[in-house]
Amino acid sequence: MDIYQNTTHDQRSQTQTSEQGHDRPHKEYRLYILVVVSFGLLCVLQVSLNVYFRHAASHKNWEESREECQRMEAELVIINSPEEQEFVKALSVRAWIGLSYSGKGWIWVDGTQLTTGYWTTGEPNSLSENCTESWPRFSSLETWNDQVCSFETHSICKRAM
Repeated sequence: MDIYQNTTHDQRSQTQTSEQGHDRPHKEYRLYILVVVSFGLLCVLQVSLNVYFRHAASHKNWEESREECQRMEAELVIINSPEEQEFVKALSVRAWIGLSYSGKGWIWVDGTQLTTGYWTTGEPNSLSENCTESWPRFSSLETWNDQVCSFETHSICKRAM
């Protein structure tokens, strides 16, 4: 009886091992397809929003970042929809966006007043932090942080259509 149970167990183990080995290339292939499709969708979204992310080796302050975007015939990104915010968040990088504070309140680089914001809880929190960065530290859509304009980080540029 013990011999039968061991034989059955061994046969079952061999069957499971060969099934797992046979299944592995399919799982890897499905994962590869998922990654390729996700990347493709991100590229389509990038083109449709006409957003260009600039990743520089050296970080720049807010004003230098804005000037750099303008040299590329673009502007620091203005976020007017949840889809644009989702795209910026998906970049998973700390970077300047085109929002700053003046005596008139929070103003976008095109001169329009902020109407909908995606501030991290507790932000904006300082009178001396007059520029805005996206800093995706948490899973929520709210990634904005007010920051001193002299702080150096990446930037996100958007070319006008």
